[in-house]
Amino acid sequence: MFSRVASEIVTLRLSSGQQQDLRSRTRNWRLRIHPVGRTQPGQIPKQVVISSPERGEAFIHEVADDDLAIVNKAIQLINEERKRVDPDEILVLSRTNHLVKGISDGCQRNGIPVAYPDRNVSGVRILSAHKAKGLEANVVVIANASDHLFGFPSKMENSDVLEPARMNAGNGPAEERRLFYVAVTRARKRLHLISRQGHPSPYISEIEGTSLPLQADSHASLRPGARFNDAFYVEQVYRLTDRQVKARIRQCGLLTTPNGRFSFTSWLPFYLDQGRTYSLTGVLYDRPYQNRHQVTLDRVTHVERHAIQPQSSLPKGVRQLCPRPPPSFQPRLLVPNNPLAKTENSETHRLERTLSP
Repeated sequence: MFSRVASEIVTLRLSSGQQQDLRSRTRNWRLRIHPVGRTQPGQIPKQVVISSPERGEAFIHEVADDDLAIVNKAIQLINEERKRVDPDEILVLSRTNHLVKGISDGCQRNGIPVAYPDRNVSGVRILSAHKAKGLEANVVVIANASDHLFGFPSKMENSDVLEPARMNAGNGPAEERRLFYVAVTRARKRLHLISRQGHPSPYISEIEGTSLPLQADSHASLRPGARFNDAFYVEQVYRLTDRQVKARIRQCGLLTTPNGRFSFTSWLPFYLDQGRTYSLTGVLYDRPYQNRHQVTLDRVTHVERHAIQPQSSLPKGVRQLCPRPPPSFQPRLLVPNNPLAKTENSETHRLERTLSP
């Protein structure tokens, strides 16, 4: 078969392992190999299908903008998850090796077994995201899911040591995004994203549907400097930095509406309570920063407080990840109780009966 096409250029879509195997077998061939997940011109949109009705869990843990805080949080989460799963069912991933050694050393100091596959030692696997392809675990902890030099996306000039050896030069931003999604999809049951406070990865906003452009028609025409009204839930209030205090900023944090999420800065003469909902009129839509919506509450803004919302059982600094895929990418559940699945199965059976002799 190969002799008939040896003079042609054949485009294949292979997994990472298949790529390595193919390269070793066909070193003298002229092949163009595309990593799976890279967006190609004219690529057909795909329908996401869920094969299991079991719902997973995903959490965002915000910590201080400090490497040690990320390492300590990762070790804390590993210790908590060891009560529910075996250590070899925990996978810790970082964009680069920057935090890998610190987390490994911290685990050993706390008596947590760390995996060393080369020595046939099992335990918690702690790797860079590049080494996670093909792996899975019941629990995945992603360290430094932040907009940071060593985060997602990485801002290092040569963060991919394999780039000089690639057969195709890739799109840097697209590769960074793909690598993030490779990392988060390693989790079978629970995902923990550790983020620096106030500097979450922009890919988190993509998942939650809060990255630009605005999702709701009612806010789609907003421009910086425009004012609008809505009901806002105070999802989180951040600790002010020294610079913000000197600027006499009263509060900053995260507001949620049915139409999306907004980072806010407030100069109001009183404080908004975390966990409450407020009707805000005259909210100033500010210039977006790092692909995130920004609003300002000033003396023109009028506030009316709603009833107290039930408080979350999650500890402070932790919230659930809330995916909001666009309608065209809404996943459907492929199980017997799913009407779509029944329709597809019945059509398949009808086709099989038609083709049967």
